Amino acid sequence: MNLNSRIAEWLKEIKEKGTPVEVTSFFEELPIRVKVKLLDFDDKFLQWESNPKLTLAADYAGKLFFYFNDPNFGTKRLLEAPVTYYGKKMVETAFPTPSADPRFERELLRVTVSEKAPVKGSIIKEEELPVRVRDLSEEGVGIIVPKGKLKMGDELEVNLLVNGIPIKGKGKVVRIEPHSEGELAGIKFTSIDRSGKRTLCDYIIRRQREILNQIRLLTE
Repeated sequence: MNLNSRIAEWLKEIKEKGTPVEVTSFFEELPIRVKVKLLDFDDKFLQWESNPKLTLAADYAGKLFFYFNDPNFGTKRLLEAPVTYYGKKMVETAFPTPSADPRFERELLRVTVSEKAPVKGSIIKEEELPVRVRDLSEEGVGIIVPKGKLKMGDELEVNLLVNGIPIKGKGKVVRIEPHSEGELAGIKFTSIDRSGKRTLCDYIIRRQREILNQIRLLTE
């Protein structure tokens, strides 16, 4: 039995038993997890119960994630499914496929930066390049760069201005993916001073509260 057939057998079982499944998506880089039931499925689409938090994340991230206990491996496998429709009564996705989304490997909280309190940044490889900072964690930063400017494994200097406080560190490119403005590069810090980490931590905690309040307002 191939993987799709095994997934279909599992979907049939949870649908018939009415077993809720923990589904994850993301809003402003914060994970949103809700338990919902599978309403229906075929070999192309799945229909899930709707939920205000789930539809909010579905609109923002465009994908749902969930774990499948694969009998051939005796372990859980992460699956992802692009959202094709969402509304008050249901959320529809394409048939799921195995996922290696790096967000599920994070050990520390990551948040998108605030438009009200933007983080300025630049990198130095061979020359200094101003960059737009998209997201932050204590272990790294996501930046928007021109296509082809960086490659995996590049080592560089990172300069940030967080709440008016300069932070200097060094980092390594660990992720590159397409972006409408070029490419989104994930930089993992290899060194950063202690005061810089405290400044990042304070910003992330405040930003997390802002995002959670935004989620509450949008889903009440």
